[in-house]
Amino acid sequence: MSFNKSLCFFIVFLTSFSLNANEFRLSEWTDQEYLLHSPSEGSVEVMINRQASNDLELIAVIHARCDGIDYRVPVIRGEFKTGLSSAEYLEYVIFKYEKKIYSPIKSISSYYVIPNDESESVKPHFLEFETQNTTSGFCKYINNMTEYDNPIYIQSDK
Repeated sequence: MSFNKSLCFFIVFLTSFSLNANEFRLSEWTDQEYLLHSPSEGSVEVMINRQASNDLELIAVIHARCDGIDYRVPVIRGEFKTGLSSAEYLEYVIFKYEKKIYSPIKSISSYYVIPNDESESVKPHFLEFETQNTTSGFCKYINNMTEYDNPIYIQSDK
């Protein structure tokens, strides 16, 4: 039974997101930062902080259309552990996509903390990328300011 649920989740996941490696690329830049590269020629490179994670991973790209505007949203995951807990960090980097040009706008962060003491309850991510309706559910986060918004930092050392 669990095999069927896993298979269904995997199929839904693949049909909802672009995992095209040519669309975005993540590379290590310094001990603390990665660079997120978009495919636009001469486009800016966005700096992504590790947030205490050992490694970061580009896990999906959400394609959203909000109020007639196309967006590409790379989802980056990091994981880190302390003596008291471990956490998963997701960063959604929002790019406006117009005339094959990717323009970074902002990022949205979400954390899921897992205490080592399993008797504590924890809240899941406020924004789970697997459950987002890419045509409308994610638009409220793109078009409105939230407490989870972060500014974009551009790598200027070319």
